Amino acid sequence: MEYLVIGVLGLVVGLLTTKVFLLISMRKSIGLYILSGVLGILGAASAEQLVHWGPSLFHVEVAPVIVGGIVLPMVGIYFYYLIKNFIVKLRTE
Repeated sequence: MEYLVIGVLGLVVGLLTTKVFLLISMRKSIGLYILSGVLGILGAASAEQLVHWGPSLFHVEVAPVIVGGIVLPMVGIYFYYLIKNFIVKLRTE
């Protein structure tokens, strides 16, 4: 039950992070949703294992799960567009 809560919270937070970024930057990317969903789950799971602090829900600390679900997808978004822009630059030269 604990891992299900971590996975669902990480997935939702990762997808919301991507949605906010795409709304702000006025872009569309289906691949970025998939990447951020997976990274949100991984970030939430790793943060929950490393940090034991904050309010708990079903024996899962919610604060580290939410922070991990935001931070790792943000890193993924950054490297996604860094690599994408690098490939576009290589094609135009």
